[in-house]
Amino acid sequence: MRGEYLVIAAAVLWGTMGVAGRLAYSAGMEPAQLMVWRALLLLPLSLPILLKCRYRGIATLFGLGVVAPFYLGYFYAVKLVGASTAALLLYTAPVYVALLSPKLLGEPLDRAALAALLLAVLGTSAISWGELRMEPLGLFMAMGTALLYAAYIITTRALARKGVEPQCIGIAPVAAALPVFALVAVLEGELTIPSLRGIAIATYIAYGPTALAYYLYARGVRRTTALRAGVAALVEPVSAYVLAISLLGEASPPLKTAGAVAIILAALLVTLSPEKRALISRREP
Repeated sequence: MRGEYLVIAAAVLWGTMGVAGRLAYSAGMEPAQLMVWRALLLLPLSLPILLKCRYRGIATLFGLGVVAPFYLGYFYAVKLVGASTAALLLYTAPVYVALLSPKLLGEPLDRAALAALLLAVLGTSAISWGELRMEPLGLFMAMGTALLYAAYIITTRALARKGVEPQCIGIAPVAAALPVFALVAVLEGELTIPSLRGIAIATYIAYGPTALAYYLYARGVRRTTALRAGVAALVEPVSAYVLAISLLGEASPPLKTAGAVAIILAALLVTLSPEKRALISRREP
């Protein structure tokens, strides 16, 4: 399977996290509590992978230096400016990837990927339009999170090119980041035991949108460029939007629907661009 498809599958799983998070909050969980229990419940899988990983030092540094700050930055950005504003700024990360990947990874920029990036950014802006909140510290945290997300994309691509296993990139770093999450939960006063329903939802988040999604992303980014992976991952808000409509009964304004369509078209452009079709035609008999 081509890399973009694996990244899109990961993004669809990431999109379920919003609905699952809302269900967890309705079950009495708090955001920091959910963050630490997600990592804790994943520990039986993530810790053995971390200990067996040939590059466990790199995985640990990745968890402490990129994964933990990324999760925490987004957590505080949502807290300060709301989910829509934080998400909109987060999804500017592929723009930074477009600027940095040629220099850091030596990957050329193709016109189809850049056109898809523009279309996807317009789409995410449409989905978040009308719900933006301007709070300086929150905006600063959200922009920092976008830079961390770009660092995640570029670092994941660089580690994959060096032969680091997908599970060591996508799953093991969560174990390394757990102490940081626990410390934040203690400081927030949210390191408590949730209800059984909350544990069940947190278990899904741990093994679905976290373990499986990041594993698929790490596998997918081995087979495509950092920019194409970043654009394909922007399918996430479409997944969240569709689930919010179908499961939570939220309204579907025309502008948001148009934004979702634009993101889907961007993903199609990335996966079926002329350059990609030429590559496929050379591989297939």
